[in-house]
Amino acid sequence: MSTKSIEPRPAVEELDWALHLQPCGALLIERTSLFYARLSSTGAALALHLATTGSVERTTDVLNALEPGEPLSADDLRFWLESEPSTQGWEPMLSGRSLRVTGSTEAYLPLSCSLQLTNACNLSCSFCYASSGRTMAGELEPDAWLAVMRRLSTAGVASVTLTGGEPTTARGFPELLANASALFTSVDVFTNGLRFPDRLSRLVAALGNVRCQVSVDGLAARHDSVRGRSGSFAAAMETIARLAARGVGVVVTMTVTEDSCDDVRAVAAHAEKAGAEVFRVGGVVPVGRGGNDDFELTPGATENAERQLGEARATAQSLEVQGWDACGDPIEEIREAGIEPDFCLPGYLNWHVRANGQVTPCQIESATLGHILEETLEALGAPERLTAVRTAARSCGCLRRVRLPEDGDVPFSVIERRSRRAEAGAC
Repeated sequence: MSTKSIEPRPAVEELDWALHLQPCGALLIERTSLFYARLSSTGAALALHLATTGSVERTTDVLNALEPGEPLSADDLRFWLESEPSTQGWEPMLSGRSLRVTGSTEAYLPLSCSLQLTNACNLSCSFCYASSGRTMAGELEPDAWLAVMRRLSTAGVASVTLTGGEPTTARGFPELLANASALFTSVDVFTNGLRFPDRLSRLVAALGNVRCQVSVDGLAARHDSVRGRSGSFAAAMETIARLAARGVGVVVTMTVTEDSCDDVRAVAAHAEKAGAEVFRVGGVVPVGRGGNDDFELTPGATENAERQLGEARATAQSLEVQGWDACGDPIEEIREAGIEPDFCLPGYLNWHVRANGQVTPCQIESATLGHILEETLEALGAPERLTAVRTAARSCGCLRRVRLPEDGDVPFSVIERRSRRAEAGAC
């Protein structure tokens, strides 16, 4: 019997709901988890009225005053809300809350962003998708990054990831991290753990909304060989332990290659011993220094890694072990509720800002939406701009698969004045 601890889900009153406008309807978004439901304009208006009035009864009065005719009853409105997966729970969830409104009806503005603070890195990984090492021409100064963060925050971005290169090598990193923590609901730092002194660990712990993802790509000899520096494995493990001891959430990620597939279970055990909360694996991203066939896994290596993942998952006591495609979200639970998730929408909900200020849909795609400081956010997220980037995309398969609904997913319109209760044969 597993003794793995499961963090309780936040109570309804602790959730941070907002309405994020888009050219096609809106999103009802919980800003901490980034779970959302896609709404039509009718659904968005209903959510706002319910949040403002504080009750279904008063919302019904508002709707009847706006649309004279056959009166709508509170029982009918409550029945409609409770009969659809995307609106169940709205009454206790939204009633009497202050519902923040962000986004734009003219452009697709992001909810999350990754910020490549620098392309410089203190290591030289053999399969680095960003080909990190040296700074790139035109890298933004710290003051420019602060301006970028403020613009993104006011537009509705809830979550940012600080990445590189190695982000801790960026000039003014502690100040940038502190400002990101103040401006956004949650912050992730992607680091190799080599340069993470105790004072930085203390800062992360004090901020309270920062999580660290540390990459460990095999046991000591293999990891150090991949990274090009002796002692990098030990340094990463020390960083994980130091952060975990201060109560900071740590995710350990492992990029699996043909050479390292035998190390999966052992690396997971090291991660758990050091105090990490999550262990996640993936394959080499085929761009940058990983953009050749040298790192393609054979079926046997893939099967070996998956078997070891299963063993790690079965033996872990305090570690969440995630597989190749896991993103940490209960996708199947959501599908069972009748909602098809579309969390990964690069360009439409997520942006990557490169070290030189160019905005791309994700970290591996080179097609650019424009420069973050030279154009408005509305211009960068304009539907026609995104359509052009989708056409030009070469590396991001997710972007090419994006299919947005022309209408929202709320299956009723309060203006129709039809009783779903009567149609369903309810008493």
